[in-house]
Amino acid sequence: MKPIRTMLLLFLVLSGCAQVSPLARHEAGGATLTLTPRYLSGGYRGQAVVPQIDVTSVNHLVLELNRVTAQEEEPVLTTGGVRVAADLARSELSSSITFEHLARNTTYRIRAYAYRNAGTDPSDLISVSAESYVDVEVGDDDRPALSPLTVKLTATPFAATARVALSATGSVLFTSLDLGFYSLAGNTETLVATRSLRAEDIPSTVSFGNLQAMTTYRLKAQAKDLNGQAIAGADAQLDVAVVNETDVATAGLQVSVP
Repeated sequence: MKPIRTMLLLFLVLSGCAQVSPLARHEAGGATLTLTPRYLSGGYRGQAVVPQIDVTSVNHLVLELNRVTAQEEEPVLTTGGVRVAADLARSELSSSITFEHLARNTTYRIRAYAYRNAGTDPSDLISVSAESYVDVEVGDDDRPALSPLTVKLTATPFAATARVALSATGSVLFTSLDLGFYSLAGNTETLVATRSLRAEDIPSTVSFGNLQAMTTYRLKAQAKDLNGQAIAGADAQLDVAVVNETDVATAGLQVSVP
């Protein structure tokens, strides 16, 4: 008699869903486990002025299968001793993944790890490991077991700083230098902050804090005359890349006042 196959359907609480061909993994057993990802953004820490971490931030998602016995957790291995895991590329983040040949009457723990770049460098992990797993018991019949798995993405950190040394050249009298500081996402600029400096305070160094890692910002400067009007040609801009959460990016920007 053919063994009864148990299918376990898990829904990762993320966003969106699209079916593709399943991915098979092996253990000594006849049960089947299917997962379908959905994505939940992580929110913010600090000012909500730049894009938060959401599904568009994820480069790939790693799902690891573990067995839980007597409150202990151990990785499930193939017959060749390789850890059972599925790796979803960006184009497959909503794909269905199937783990096959699982043991019946066994509790499995599925852990999810979202990374913003290729590979598994810990600095690229953008999910909260302690909150991104679920324990599911596989029974001995073919009734589907439904269990949500929340993959919690990290909150956007705002701890970096950009410092720009400003200077001006030229003979035309100007009274102020107006600054606009923007975050960049593709071709979209989002205003983060504005400043206005008096001419007598130039040269000067300005700082912008609470910035997001892995983000490029743009500083725009415009000189104005005695009437508060923009002086034609007396403007400049500079892009500053913030690499990590504690980065202090420094640069210089010179405005030529013709």
